[in-house]
Amino acid sequence: MAKTLFDKIWEQHVVVPETTNTPAILYIDLHLIHEVTSPQGFTLLRENNLQMRAPQRILATMDHSTPVISSSYTGTTITMLYFFAYSC
Repeated sequence: MAKTLFDKIWEQHVVVPETTNTPAILYIDLHLIHEVTSPQGFTLLRENNLQMRAPQRILATMDHSTPVISSSYTGTTITMLYFFAYSC
């Protein structure tokens, strides 16, 4: 049977194959993040004194909580966007 595009991409990124007891470990070569949940991940990295392996392979976008009219920015929105920009 022919392989699907998903199968081909998956196979190219397997670092450690799946076993009956563990899931496969994949290499992620591009990480897309946004401002809603990514700050928690950066906080955990800092709290555990860990670093990102390849920050040049992370593409961040602030597109979920960013108002289109600057006068509608709240203090929370500004704080979140600043934290996200600072973390990246």
